[in-house]
Amino acid sequence: MRKSEELNEKELDEYFQKKQYEIKATDSLIWLLYAQDVYRSSEILANRSIEANKKAVEKFYERAKSNQEISRVLTDEEYLEHIDENQIRIAYFLLSRAIELVLKGILIEMNPNRFYKEKEYEMKFGKSGHDILSMMKETGILLDSKYQSYLNTLNEYIFSATYPVLKKLPNNNITINEKIDVTHHNYRDVTKLYDILFEKLNELRVVNNKGERRNILKIE
Repeated sequence: MRKSEELNEKELDEYFQKKQYEIKATDSLIWLLYAQDVYRSSEILANRSIEANKKAVEKFYERAKSNQEISRVLTDEEYLEHIDENQIRIAYFLLSRAIELVLKGILIEMNPNRFYKEKEYEMKFGKSGHDILSMMKETGILLDSKYQSYLNTLNEYIFSATYPVLKKLPNNNITINEKIDVTHHNYRDVTKLYDILFEKLNELRVVNNKGERRNILKIE
């Protein structure tokens, strides 16, 4: 009898854990809050990287004007500036992840039960779980050609910026003409993708009688 009671208690505890997971996993606010954390990180890194790039360009032209020889050996300070300048790649990786999280929040707000697999007790968004192009299609949100091209590029960043080299070449039938290079110079424009999706999720939450969130994380 005692053994049976312990087993029931264990099963009850497991049931509550699974229910708690289901409640959290199907709440769009959970996904949006984490998206905001990731987005803020991308802003901080991008801001530092853009400043480092600006300094590097200024130094280059100063040396060119004075005919100063450019040394291939970097000082410690120059090396750190170089590392900071290259952080833009990581900033875009984080931005693409933030966009992925907001897209998942939108899909959950549209139909939470569709992505929660009760038997496996997990959330499933497509085959890879990270394809923001297919997720965007499912939301029904239409982008103009420029922002669609940005999205095409960021979809590769989710995979290509995770490692120093690709694990395998992407096979998404996106041509070079359907992508736009993302650099220090157009970062602010690319982040408008996040703004568009953020507003869409807010609209859905209002329709479903849930609270709005303010998008105040940009570093101007």
